[in-house]
Amino acid sequence: MKEIKRRLIEEIQIIKNQEPPLCKCGCMEKVKWNKCWRNWNTYLPGHHSKGKKLTKEQRRNQSIGKGGTGILKEEIKPKLCACGCGEYTKPGNTFIYGHRNKGDLHPLTGRKQTDEHNRNISLGNKGKKRSKEHCKNTSKGMKKYFEDPEALIRASCAQQCIKREDWKGFISQEPYCDVWTKEYKDFIKERDEWKCLNPKCRKTSKTICAHHIDYNKKNCEPWNIITVCMSCNGRANGNRKYWQKFYTNIMKEKYNYGR
Repeated sequence: MKEIKRRLIEEIQIIKNQEPPLCKCGCMEKVKWNKCWRNWNTYLPGHHSKGKKLTKEQRRNQSIGKGGTGILKEEIKPKLCACGCGEYTKPGNTFIYGHRNKGDLHPLTGRKQTDEHNRNISLGNKGKKRSKEHCKNTSKGMKKYFEDPEALIRASCAQQCIKREDWKGFISQEPYCDVWTKEYKDFIKERDEWKCLNPKCRKTSKTICAHHIDYNKKNCEPWNIITVCMSCNGRANGNRKYWQKFYTNIMKEKYNYGR
């Protein structure tokens, strides 16, 4: 018995030392050694059906063998996208790609993260260097994405934390009122003692600016303009309902506006 086993091992070793045969699909690549069968494979992984067209019955049996239903994609009638856009989905899908949360706010919208959570994210990203190729590819992808006007609108809605039907257009591109001059802005800053009036200011910017509380550039009334730093002004572009109420209350308490 030991002699037979020894001979088998020697025969297997002789086969293994031979040059690996080529894959029978015709790709001219060498196959790999099969540890289970102790012999060379006939095909490379995925090359068994390469270039072959299976019949519907063969594909159906293949699907059932993998735990599927046996129904082929071309046999499934396309359905309308469940988001209500009126377009047809791919066979077997409920939504068109990217339409699952169309019109809804992001799941994290309005969720306030703790200072510790934000600090950990900041520390995790600190010092990370992106390659020039990575930055170039990211830039190309973003430019291509924002070629679609609807993508710009979605980004604007996400930044303002509003739904698509509440969007008022690109109001940030509208011109200011006639009194919006350097002298008028200096008057506002002098009234506010040349400092950011946001009590939650992160103190990351020393440059101050005049901010329209209701985001209407045509409304340049003194009660509608508050002095904030550039960092707080940028933060106010997101979740606008919150910041409008927040700065309105500050103006009421400090200058008795609106009472």
